[in-house]
Amino acid sequence: MTLDSILTKCDSGVWHVDGAHFERETFHDFHLPHRFGAVEFRDTHFDRCSVSPGSCMLGRGLTLRSVRFTDFSCGDAMHIDARVEMIDVTIEGSRSPRMLWIRSGDEPADLIREFSLDVSRYEGELWIDGVPIGQVTRNPQTQIAVDLNRFDGADWDALAIRGLSYWRMMAKKVQASGSRQGIVGLPSPSGRNYDTSMSELERLRSEGVLY
Repeated sequence: MTLDSILTKCDSGVWHVDGAHFERETFHDFHLPHRFGAVEFRDTHFDRCSVSPGSCMLGRGLTLRSVRFTDFSCGDAMHIDARVEMIDVTIEGSRSPRMLWIRSGDEPADLIREFSLDVSRYEGELWIDGVPIGQVTRNPQTQIAVDLNRFDGADWDALAIRGLSYWRMMAKKVQASGSRQGIVGLPSPSGRNYDTSMSELERLRSEGVLY
């Protein structure tokens, strides 16, 4: 299946999909808005769909309203520019996508705008910056909020957490993105410092640095 086959152009010139349910469909690629210009998906569910052989890249100019992705298999990762307009969007799945990356582009991050995203039932690797994280529904046990204002005020000597700890490195990545807040996943259980990172997480939670 191709994007050309599902998109229709309305009188305003916007390409759109409205009220659709795609189940176990395979898309050749999922790059939007790409050459289409402004694109809007509304009241649409992608249920156990896949992208092959291409990839999933969602960029500025795309609007998602009441859209759900369930076990959306798209190669290594689902890439979303933080400037995509997302209102009542859900991304969920235990196996797919393997990774979810929502990252800021070349404009100021964390802009106040209409935005709502639910990733609380997504179980893969996660990175989010450039969006208002207070409007992201997440699982606080596995999807950790990083707020640089809290990090800046932490007494790292008293906490006895080194500069190369997983959590301080994640904070540096958030800062490098131009954002002040982000949401990150847990470290890999197979990593050699996993136990240390999880112990530090509990300490940082108890001090209100992470939440």
